[in-house]
Amino acid sequence: EDGLIDYNTGIIDINNRIIRLNGDDESIIKKDPLRILRAIRLSAEYAMKIDLNTQQIMFDNKDLLKGVAAERIRDELNRILMTDKCAFYLKKYFDIFIVVIPELALMEKFNQCTPQHVYDCLEHTFVTVNAIKKDPDGKSNLELTLAGLLHDIAKPYTFSKDEQGNGHFKGHSEKGSLIARDIMNRLKYSKKQIQKVTKLIEYHDKP
Repeated sequence: EDGLIDYNTGIIDINNRIIRLNGDDESIIKKDPLRILRAIRLSAEYAMKIDLNTQQIMFDNKDLLKGVAAERIRDELNRILMTDKCAFYLKKYFDIFIVVIPELALMEKFNQCTPQHVYDCLEHTFVTVNAIKKDPDGKSNLELTLAGLLHDIAKPYTFSKDEQGNGHFKGHSEKGSLIARDIMNRLKYSKKQIQKVTKLIEYHDKP
C-alpha cells in the first residue's frame, strides 16, 4: 500500500548507476565470495560504477574466491568476458582475476624485448582481447575471447634472448595450449570448448 520502501540507498544508487554492498561490513561477501565477481559482472553488463568502499572490500577478500566452486566462478567469468569492454574490467580488477587464473600474474610488466611489440605481455593481451570482433548482437565470441586472453600465457616460461638482446619465445604456442587446457579443466569448461580454445592458441602464430 505504501509502495516500494527502500531501507538503504538502493533507489538512489540505481538512479546514479552505482553498485554498493547492502551494508558497510564484509559479512555479505564472506557469506558468498562469488559476489566479488558478480559485482564486476553487473558493472560490466550495465555500465555501472562500483562504490569505492565496496571495491576495497572486494580486493580485501579476493582470496576467498579460492573456496568457491569452479563452475560458479566459470559462469561469472564467462559473462564478464562476453561484455563489450571486458578488457577494461580485467585490467581494473586484475588482482582479483589472478586469484581465479593465477597463471596470468607472470605476464604483468613482462617486457617482451622485441621491436614487434610495443606493449608488455599483459597489456598486449588486453589489446588483443579488445580487438576481437563482436557478434552481431554486440557480444564477444566466448571461445575467441578465451583464446585471446590465454594465447600468450606461456611467454614468461619460454623467454630467451639472442646476442642482440631480442626476445624469443620458442614453443610458447604449444606450451600455452597446454597451460590453457589446465586452466580450463580446472574451471570445468566443456571438452568441446577446451578443444576449440587450445587449438586456436596452439596455432595462433601460424600463417
